[in-house]
Amino acid sequence: PPPPPPPPPPPSPRLRPPQIETAPFAFVLNESRAWVEQHVPYFHSSDEDLNTAYWYRWRVFHLHLARAPKSQRTPGCDPKGCHVITEFLKKVPWSGPANTIVCPAGHHFAEARWVKDGRYAGDYARFWLRGAGWRKQYTFWPAHSVWRHSLLVDARPGAAGSLAHELLPALEANYRDWVRTHYHTGARCMFQSCHADGQENSATLDGCRPTINAVMFAEATAIAAAAAAAGNATLSAHFEEEAARWRGVVLERLWSEDLPLSNTLAQPPRPNHNKIITRMESE
Repeated sequence: PPPPPPPPPPPSPRLRPPQIETAPFAFVLNESRAWVEQHVPYFHSSDEDLNTAYWYRWRVFHLHLARAPKSQRTPGCDPKGCHVITEFLKKVPWSGPANTIVCPAGHHFAEARWVKDGRYAGDYARFWLRGAGWRKQYTFWPAHSVWRHSLLVDARPGAAGSLAHELLPALEANYRDWVRTHYHTGARCMFQSCHADGQENSATLDGCRPTINAVMFAEATAIAAAAAAAGNATLSAHFEEEAARWRGVVLERLWSEDLPLSNTLAQPPRPNHNKIITRMESE
């Protein structure tokens, strides 16, 4: 008879993440060191400047964590108030509740999704989409942010129980509201002032700017993916068409072969646009 097969190899020892050693970076972490060790992924490279910048960035992130007022109850948020992230450490007059400003929120999400405690990113998303955040003050990409969060942290991105699944109706509503208030019917693209596009006062002027129209492509693409994950094929197909529309705007209507790059199609604002910018929120 043939010899018996060899026994299976012993199971490999379970890989354990290296112990985070932040002592060499105590001079940049300061009072944030304990929080960082508990919440932040370990990172180390052969470039000491890069290592220092990584840990310093997490210290700054920690310093900018705040809470929305407890009185502003938002469904799904921590009962003590939504965890939020600020742009400035000190209160500035153009900020909204809890000193928040939506302009950097997409970048905040890109970092918050790496924090081990999901309440920070989850609360922050709920604050903007369900809470008192001034989400129309500047160009904003919450659907893209929430979907990228789901791709990182969820075994099945967009499935029931994920943040993307929970907030899909709010993300769709936010998208439609931006189209309602910022779509320029004459130019057939999204209008935004250069200041509200997060670029201060720009030589490229107000109008149909590549920035906000590219954001709309990213938003539609993310909602299409989240809808597909939720089993809503009709909604997903609709937003795939929306994504194609904005792709055409950026690559065809706003593209200049002479420059060559996408540039602003300068346009005057709609008659009620200044009112919308002043209110800084949905009507």
